[in-house]
Amino acid sequence: MIRSKRLKELTDKIGLDVLSQGVMKDRLEPVFLMLVLAATAAIYARVAQFDFVSFDDDVYVYQHKLVTDGFSLAGLLGAFSTPYLGNWHPLTLWSHMLDVSLFGLRAGGHHLTSLFLHLINAFLVFTWCRRITARLGISLLVTLLFALHPLNVEPVVWVAQRKSLLSFTFGFSALIFYDEWIKTKRASFFSVAVVTFLMSLMSKATFITLPVLILLLDIWPYGRSRLWHSDRSSSRSGSTLKTLSFEKIPFFLLSTLIGLLTISLQHSAHAMEALQDLTLGQRVGHAGISLWLYLGKALYPTDLCAHYKHPSGWPVWVYLFSSGALILTAKVVWKVRKSHPWLLVGSLWFVISFIPMIGIVQVGSQSLADRYFYLPSIGLFLSLAVSLAHIADKGAKEFLGALGISIGVIVLFLGGLSWFQIENWRDSTAMYQQALRVDKENPLMHSNFGNVLRGKKLYAESLEHFKAALTLEPNYPEAKNNLGVTLMDMNRLAEAKTYFEEALRLSPSYSTAHSNLGYVLLRQGDKETAQNHFEEALTLNSRSDTAAIGLATVLQLKGNCKAAIDLYRQILVRQPNHATVQHNIKACERAVVELRD
Repeated sequence: MIRSKRLKELTDKIGLDVLSQGVMKDRLEPVFLMLVLAATAAIYARVAQFDFVSFDDDVYVYQHKLVTDGFSLAGLLGAFSTPYLGNWHPLTLWSHMLDVSLFGLRAGGHHLTSLFLHLINAFLVFTWCRRITARLGISLLVTLLFALHPLNVEPVVWVAQRKSLLSFTFGFSALIFYDEWIKTKRASFFSVAVVTFLMSLMSKATFITLPVLILLLDIWPYGRSRLWHSDRSSSRSGSTLKTLSFEKIPFFLLSTLIGLLTISLQHSAHAMEALQDLTLGQRVGHAGISLWLYLGKALYPTDLCAHYKHPSGWPVWVYLFSSGALILTAKVVWKVRKSHPWLLVGSLWFVISFIPMIGIVQVGSQSLADRYFYLPSIGLFLSLAVSLAHIADKGAKEFLGALGISIGVIVLFLGGLSWFQIENWRDSTAMYQQALRVDKENPLMHSNFGNVLRGKKLYAESLEHFKAALTLEPNYPEAKNNLGVTLMDMNRLAEAKTYFEEALRLSPSYSTAHSNLGYVLLRQGDKETAQNHFEEALTLNSRSDTAAIGLATVLQLKGNCKAAIDLYRQILVRQPNHATVQHNIKACERAVVELRD
């Protein structure tokens, strides 16, 4: 790769010259990159045999009507104009639609698309690192750590996390175009950077911090900020923070707009109410602790799973220790900012890119999520790789050999851990079993696993997990509802009715529980009360086909066939191949004919 004279001038200003000393031949660069990508593909290849999981894959893919219809103009417009589950990510939905058109609902094809995106992301990371450091060794190490680290397994093997992969793809494309704009000052590259950033936000708001991240890059490696220099003479060669921020107004406007939209949608979907009892102070305190927990998992990535329940609270000393450690680390990094600028920029990248996902604004019930590490990991890995290069450039030849061997062992260790972590996502059973091995006291995982077992007609085991969930969290309406469904499948209707009523007592607007209670009452012969619950379920969720079928069935049984047919036909618009609905329409039509005769 031909190094830019402009980059050389910039790096010389800020002490990056230690990174511009080429160690490996440029002609070997494609070979080394291909080896990294091939190793990544080999470790992940068996995902082609994996199934979907019942944790979000259902609502985002195989039960999502817009997606299961495949790629179409109507679907494209619908995904663009209609938020879904508190999110606006049309590009992600388009990606899922395309997969359905190509592979149907065969999960292996969807998994391979995610793997392909991960390989693209690894390539983008390598390209970006190569451009900003001009060092092949650093670029390869960052790419290896990113591509093979076990904490980055989750976005790749969990189909519902396609949004995280796509957001990264377009976000890093924006960084590369921004880098080209820095070097050429051609407005076209800046414009493309803005467009690709918008595409990242249209996939998921993960990269919403990009405007701040590129301000960090203006400090290092680009050396464009006056803030970096202490003497007046050198400060004339840089720009003020105000100037650098002003040129990024398009990025900040997009971040603000999508940020406000996301918060509004999450509020409307009640996704931000899971931990509404936590004070802002508790959330900030937990965010500080979470940074250390993520760092610990990065250094020793074991006991990873799909969901970590939020702790009820930490001892005071943990909050104090965490805060003190953060302050001490910040002081050290700030003190060496001129001799080791990459430590400050990498550390801030790690912290800042976590902010939207760290829990200060809580979305969901998790305390941590492995998938959140995908973007912040770049700051951590870049700091480490540049620091090792700095040490190596000043070290003896004997030390270089030991360093190389150590890096190789660590990469093999991480790859091995990833191999085993990937297997934990083979199917729903494997995923939930792993989550419960990590934490046996996770009520959400018990309840969800109970549903999987119920689907396999393993009713006794299913009941055990629902009861375990309720033992851990007695006022858990979803677990009560799920337990009721299992009892209904076992024809224990009186017990099922009790659990549905308890779920509604805890959550009166729980439409699914209304619908399930309606079915129990219908089977018990109480058509009037059943109808009331079906109507209430549809009031709360007008697109609930389960409730609509129940209400149509009641109307049919009461002899109101015309109304039943109208309702059945509305269901067929959404599910044209629903055999039961088609059968019931024919039965109603025959009844109408008989009444006329």
